[in-house]
Amino acid sequence: MQCPEHRRELVQRATGEQECPFCRGAFVDDEAFRALAGPVPVASETRDASPAFARLRPCPSCGVPMVPHRIGQLEQWVGVCPGCGGRWVTAEAKRSLTTQAAKAAREKAWKSFTPDERAAMAKELATHDRPEDELVTELTARETVKAVVGMPVVAGAKGEALPLVTMAAMLLCAGLFGMGQVDDAFGFDALAWRASDGFDVRLASAMWVHAGWGHLLGNLLFLWTLGELVERRFPHALLAGWFVGVGVASTFVQGLASAPHTLIGGASGAIFGLLGLAAFVQPGASLKVLPPGLSLLTAGRVLAIKVPLWLGVVGYFALQLFEWRLGSPGVAWVAHLTGLVLGGVTGFLWSQRTPN
Repeated sequence: MQCPEHRRELVQRATGEQECPFCRGAFVDDEAFRALAGPVPVASETRDASPAFARLRPCPSCGVPMVPHRIGQLEQWVGVCPGCGGRWVTAEAKRSLTTQAAKAAREKAWKSFTPDERAAMAKELATHDRPEDELVTELTARETVKAVVGMPVVAGAKGEALPLVTMAAMLLCAGLFGMGQVDDAFGFDALAWRASDGFDVRLASAMWVHAGWGHLLGNLLFLWTLGELVERRFPHALLAGWFVGVGVASTFVQGLASAPHTLIGGASGAIFGLLGLAAFVQPGASLKVLPPGLSLLTAGRVLAIKVPLWLGVVGYFALQLFEWRLGSPGVAWVAHLTGLVLGGVTGFLWSQRTPN
């Protein structure tokens, strides 16, 4: 059996479910699904305009298109095969079912208490100290590495669309860099843009070329993190055109702030645009911020401060503005700031017409 999302072969787990090793989605029978969902209501999706109908997934077992079933009132769905009755549950849907089932169990337990017992519990909770994990969270080893090198570590993002545009952009950047190593016609000096070039074709090619390995790898890492974050909830085709437009615009504005013959290249302007866009596309997400010096390294655990994503974006903007005013050379600070502003404006306009 293959994953309906990625065409990967499903792996048999000890629990009996068939799981995709790539996306952690699982194919389960009706009995296993009832054990997972518990009392959580799951019913056929009836809204024709629902995103669940954007692409119907084939059943991993018999290939019949699965019917989306909505989890409660959430914007989460489970695929149900009308042929064999199997259920396809994405990793995100599985987490939602687990959370909703735990909530229902708590409510059931609460109703079983007497009024006096409820009053005593409420009094105890009211005097209890604020839980540590509301503000402080633990980082995994992977998240720690990302935080140490300065990459954003995001939690609580929604959506599960494949980052097709992000992967295409990464391949184009890496491909051009590789071609530039063997043919100067595709190198940074040939395809980067100068303000003195005017409205030349290199104004469009500049965002895809990079001056060195460090420049390329840094941008690819940020592009993968932020592009995947935005593309979960933003239309692929619209994102592709927007990304190119912001890249060209940020390159042009950087040229206005630079000496006429300064070579300008790299996708960082458009990448910072993704950061500004993410603040509105993922309004419920948070950013895990690592304090300087790993000062919250406790009992073998690395702890970080959790802040709203929008606040983290404001922090990034302030840092870029400070570095630009400081005059730090070799980095397109103005392009970064331009991208952030354009991303924020686009995100705001998008949020006014699209429900969260």
